[in-house]
Amino acid sequence: VTVTVTPKDGEPKTFTGNTDGKGNYKVTTDTLVDGDKVVVTASEPGKADNTSDEKVVGVDTSKLKESIDKADKIVAEDGTNFKPDTNPVDKALKDALDNGKKVKEAGDNGDPNTDQTVVDNAKKELDKAIAQKEADKAVDQAKVDPSDQNINDAQDKINNIPGTVDDNPIKKDLQDKLDLIKKIKEGEERLKQDDIKDKPPKDVQDLKDAIDKGKKAIDSKDSKTVTEATKAIEKAIDQINKERIQV
Repeated sequence: VTVTVTPKDGEPKTFTGNTDGKGNYKVTTDTLVDGDKVVVTASEPGKADNTSDEKVVGVDTSKLKESIDKADKIVAEDGTNFKPDTNPVDKALKDALDNGKKVKEAGDNGDPNTDQTVVDNAKKELDKAIAQKEADKAVDQAKVDPSDQNINDAQDKINNIPGTVDDNPIKKDLQDKLDLIKKIKEGEERLKQDDIKDKPPKDVQDLKDAIDKGKKAIDSKDSKTVTEATKAIEKAIDQINKERIQV
């Protein structure tokens, strides 16, 4: 049996030992400290080596650091467009990022109150905030250019946000906003169909007005305004689609 120990800021070292007839083994290594990475490899003549997953001694903050780095990059790329004081998505990301950095520092410094569960939860919340930010940017892109590709990309990113629209207000707001974008596109495409010239002028104008109001409602911070705008366009489309018998 070979045990490979890689110190946090050093080179790997190997230590060997033998197993008994039951597969039990004991290997003496240098004193392990938090951050050391340990891999065990069992070897037997004529057979392929069996290598364990890497284990980190103490609290492992490496994956949390990856999420922190990703969030830092997003914030930097956003520049002056990152507005945690006015945008709930940005505020959630800032709060989760600040907390993640505090937890990582505590974990790296051996804080007894910061165990692996605390670290993992900080990463979970940060990853959620990152997913929300990515969805928010995708929805904004779909608003500017409501192509099928952009709309589908926004929907995929909303779906990637953990939880449901019932337990995550930010996810619900993003979904409502995207639903309005979809409905505006549907209404505009309906106005381009050949039979629109045969529809009652009032119905056509009602749809145009509903679309205009919908475009203004997209950026509303009132979720009710957004959902009502979506319903108004849907109602106007349904009215135009009604079959009428002329006498």
